[in-house]
Amino acid sequence: MKLSALVPLGLRFVKARATGDGLPLSVIFEVTQRCNLRCKYCSIWADPPPELSLAEIRPLVTEMAAAGVQTVSLVGGEPFLRDDLEDIADAFTRAGIRVAVCTNGSGFAERIAALPGLVFLAISLDGLRPTHDSLRGRGSFDAALDSLRAGVRRGVESLATITITRQNLDVLPEVLALAKAEGFRLNFQPVMNLRYASGRVDALTPSRAELRAFMSEVIAAKQAGAAIFGSVDMLRFIRDNWQPGGGFHQDIGRSDASHVGKVPCHAGRFFCALGSEGTLSPCELLGMPSAALPNVRDAGFEAAFRALPAPRCAGCWCTPYLLRNMATSMRPGAIAQVLRVMMMEGA
Repeated sequence: MKLSALVPLGLRFVKARATGDGLPLSVIFEVTQRCNLRCKYCSIWADPPPELSLAEIRPLVTEMAAAGVQTVSLVGGEPFLRDDLEDIADAFTRAGIRVAVCTNGSGFAERIAALPGLVFLAISLDGLRPTHDSLRGRGSFDAALDSLRAGVRRGVESLATITITRQNLDVLPEVLALAKAEGFRLNFQPVMNLRYASGRVDALTPSRAELRAFMSEVIAAKQAGAAIFGSVDMLRFIRDNWQPGGGFHQDIGRSDASHVGKVPCHAGRFFCALGSEGTLSPCELLGMPSAALPNVRDAGFEAAFRALPAPRCAGCWCTPYLLRNMATSMRPGAIAQVLRVMMMEGA
């Protein structure tokens, strides 16, 4: 994004903050719930719903651009299981919307190298080969690393997201060395018991003391210059407020959780989530029933966004959302991180 384009966007954001209006700066688009891996802490693949077709997506792209959407994150499931993902990305790119992709990277290096308009690539990497393959399946580490290398060669922001579990608390020195050698950044995400985890994460969840010690090492590495996603403020927030039990899931929807109000959640106001079947929600992590949500198939994007129910969320540890919420709460470190990514051009 050009600096000249940031000024009017910034003015729109300031106005929205002052008036309380919504401005959907980013959309997380779950293009499919199908997945080619069977990770130990996830079952999103078990019952995938019907997906929006390319013909249905194209007019939505136009509406999103008109509503002010700047970035779309194409996620899954595994988004590359859609044969038309290139067409979807191209539609967003032509509309002036920046494209990010979150993938497991298993066998998609060639498609990553050619995906239209890609500016940001996030790939799951849970440690080095033994740890990663034990959690996600044999051969998945090498495939993920090949895909990360494809992103680095292309020149896009390439991020390895490490889900923190008891099985990888000892991998930090090795993954820091790997990231430095290969040229990608690292994102450390505490494991969370989401709607599709079905309690699978309990045995993998570290204790509060274990997580605090691990995040202290991450913060020290960040301050020493390691290429780690997020601001130091964000990393400290996770270290100091995270609770065991899979992350935030036991607190979500409550108003008495220990971290309530420390970072206001702007889901449904400055970002939202589009489900593969067309439901629009403030945030896909909330697990709201589809019947309580508007569907873009019925209303279109703009009307569905205006009809979003107000979320009741104590706050969460999902690092991309946490960074967004800190930035839209005008915390300087988070603003700097978000602006850095927004200034990147597609490759």
